[in-house]
Amino acid sequence: MAKRTRHHGRRTSWACLAERVLGGWPMTLRAALLLLIVLAGAGAVLVVVVGLSGTACVAGLGLLVQMVMRRLARPRTA
Repeated sequence: MAKRTRHHGRRTSWACLAERVLGGWPMTLRAALLLLIVLAGAGAVLVVVVGLSGTACVAGLGLLVQMVMRRLARPRTA
């Protein structure tokens, strides 16, 4: 006699679960989450490649360049 197994239906994969969870989110929120994941990954790779002190130097240099560029882009009024 064959063993009877219980039918559980189709199992959902992680991609289906992610689609269900993220499907209701607005596009901008999904884009922000993707940007956060990409930046966190880039930061992790940077820490592995140049170390924590090197990453801090690169981040500080990036902030300094951003401040200078903002100052240069500001319209000058007399």
